[in-house]
Amino acid sequence: MKSGSKVLLYPGRFDEWKRQDLAIEIMHQLVLLNHDEFILVFCGHNYSNSYFSKLKRLVIKYNLDSYVYFIDPIAPAALHRLMNQSYAVLSLYKHSNLGNVLIEASLAGSFIITILDGSTDF
Repeated sequence: MKSGSKVLLYPGRFDEWKRQDLAIEIMHQLVLLNHDEFILVFCGHNYSNSYFSKLKRLVIKYNLDSYVYFIDPIAPAALHRLMNQSYAVLSLYKHSNLGNVLIEASLAGSFIITILDGSTDF
């Protein structure tokens, strides 16, 4: 990872309804707009091999291998610190975005980027 990078963190298991592919699309657009100070970090369990492979192919397709990182799940205390230190935590779920990740990121004081789906309007 580049020193001084702004981390966009997407914690959670790799599952199609969690839509990590949208985060890769966002990262692609950021790079196209010369916002190369950002990196995207995924952390979580590989729940779906086919979806995980799709994500890896997207990274290759957009030549984002120096901007997108896949890491294993992180212990809760370390994840809390990473959420707090990240530029933003992403939650782009297909269904409700009001879940454990969003609540934990809020408690960590994170800036959260999510889908305007009504689930987080409060």
